[in-house]
Amino acid sequence: MSPKPDVLFRKHVIGGVEHRQDPLFESWTRINPDRAKRVKHTGGTRRGDDLQRLIDASQETCPFCPERRDTETPVFCNDIIPSARLTRNENCLFPNKSPFGENHGVGILTDAHYVPMEAYTEETIEDSILLTQGYFREVYRKDDSARFPVYVWNFLPPSAGSIVHPHVQVLLESRPAPIIETLTEKCATWLVDLLEERGPTPFNEIQALAVQEDFKYWVLIEARQLLGGKVIDTRGPKRLGNKWALADQPTDKQAEELADDPTSFVSQCVAWLVETLETGPLSYGHLKQRAAQAGFKENVLQNARKRCPQIIDTLGPRRKGNKWALKQ
Repeated sequence: MSPKPDVLFRKHVIGGVEHRQDPLFESWTRINPDRAKRVKHTGGTRRGDDLQRLIDASQETCPFCPERRDTETPVFCNDIIPSARLTRNENCLFPNKSPFGENHGVGILTDAHYVPMEAYTEETIEDSILLTQGYFREVYRKDDSARFPVYVWNFLPPSAGSIVHPHVQVLLESRPAPIIETLTEKCATWLVDLLEERGPTPFNEIQALAVQEDFKYWVLIEARQLLGGKVIDTRGPKRLGNKWALADQPTDKQAEELADDPTSFVSQCVAWLVETLETGPLSYGHLKQRAAQAGFKENVLQNARKRCPQIIDTLGPRRKGNKWALKQ
């Protein structure tokens, strides 16, 4: 019996943190062995344990309390942040001893060792966000590849908080978090499919359709960047009449010239398309397949659709179950 082949695991190391990919689901996770050595006040706690006892016991050795903070927490290097720690009222931000990613910082929220959730003030949260924003700006100024922010607040053991003292985890990384990366890739696939179906399309129309698919503005922009030169501007960014298009699609001017030529494939495809839809509505996938069999490339089919105002979408572009149909 021949031995089973080894399972191939992909991994890379960034700043001492291992990024490992699951070979089955292709999802990524992170591992930093040093985090096992970090201070843990809540390790071994169970639901129903006495909260006050936990608060009292942890306060005796808490590194985040003011009396121990200066000696037990790390400081920034001068080449990134000019001061040892960043502060704003009671908020204090410094590097994480056991980072879980790039530019990983810890932001203490209060001098008090414990604050009930209902006692937090808007000013405390606002100070934390503004302090973190300033930190991100300083990091980005030195390294513009770091552009994906993470802000996490774990409150007590049920949320995996290891230290009782109120604090947040903040990171600014060169790669998006796995869930964001997956969402961006999904949006990129959707964008290519959309442009293949519709041809060159104004950004405001693309954004409106993206919202219908639950893709926010910044995900759409990241998806465009992920595709690189595959998606282009027909006239230049922010130029009047500009559209997003696939690099191998004809420009608006080329499409108009082709359509005005009665001998062009576009004109021939217009006649074929109307005749085909006279038999009833068809999905874009079926039309694309039939068009290929008839000798019409996908971009020709798209431009033929543009020349046919009598063709409508039964449910809306890119909607599940949508079909092309002739107006009745």
